Amino acid sequence: MAPDMNEISDEQTGARVVRLTPPAGLHYHQYCYGQWIAPDCRTLLVFRYRELRRDSPIDLYRVNTDGKGYEIVAENAGWSTISVDGQFVFAGTAGGILRIPLSGGESDTVFRSDSYRGMSANAQTRDGRFLFCHAFGERGHELVRVQLDTGEAQVLFKTDYLMHLHLHDEGEGRLLATVRPPDLEWGIYTFDLDGGDFRKLPFTRSTNHFASLGCTGKVITTVHGGGNAIEIGTPGGASAEVLVEGEGFWHPTADSTGEWVACDTNWPDTGLMLVHVPTRRYRVLCFTGTSGGHPQWAHAHPRMSPDASYVVFDSDKSGITQTYAVFVPPEFKEELRG
Repeated sequence: MAPDMNEISDEQTGARVVRLTPPAGLHYHQYCYGQWIAPDCRTLLVFRYRELRRDSPIDLYRVNTDGKGYEIVAENAGWSTISVDGQFVFAGTAGGILRIPLSGGESDTVFRSDSYRGMSANAQTRDGRFLFCHAFGERGHELVRVQLDTGEAQVLFKTDYLMHLHLHDEGEGRLLATVRPPDLEWGIYTFDLDGGDFRKLPFTRSTNHFASLGCTGKVITTVHGGGNAIEIGTPGGASAEVLVEGEGFWHPTADSTGEWVACDTNWPDTGLMLVHVPTRRYRVLCFTGTSGGHPQWAHAHPRMSPDASYVVFDSDKSGITQTYAVFVPPEFKEELRG
């Protein structure tokens, strides 16, 4: 039987790496943020440039973690979310939000407004009731909450800056984003589901790459000024603490429990790191081979699966960016737990 050319072992660590996307076409995933990995961790979403040109239309695809089941979900789609029951995809479009069966089928419109140039579906609450969307147009940026059982939409606040919006997975239910809240300074904040109660993260040297530390209520970020490290902060806290330091940590991501963190490195690229939070030990999981250049698709943007079994990343090592998954060997976890 011929070898599977989609699957390799990392030459230096031996970790299993699967190419999830076909070699034709430029692909990338939705970065370190959002609910684009299905609850069962078997299916995820990726984007594909329809043509190899800068202004190409971008379509949304689903694919399984074995590299199979690659099929289109929506054309001309923006940032999207898989529903908490794993049945649907909420896809952002130029004028609204579509709901599409994850397994394929006809779409229906959840929300429509011609007043926006674009919308992204960023987060669904764990009870499935609300979908939070980033809308942008002539009025600037708006946080829109859509009640899914009624289709009612409400603008929670307007701002001139909103980025990296996603669910902050803690018991009380909050959101996390880089934002300039009404009458407050720019920063990384958590806030409640009504668009209020802003709690700033105490990060003074953040790269603006951050993620929830699982369900702990804390947030991780990478820092380069004054040393290379990953820091942990508590919303509203007085200061951040160093988790690990010494590498050019760049984009952090965590599992659902907050026990494990993965992070790529840059300037220099010393590998995709696996970090055990309780022991503060880390090691190289694999080498992504990405160039780390100016285009966003030239960055690895790792995303750890909720169950910490694999990490998704992008790489242009083949000459055109594709999406990969590296599976975490159990012995790596045993080593770091000590």
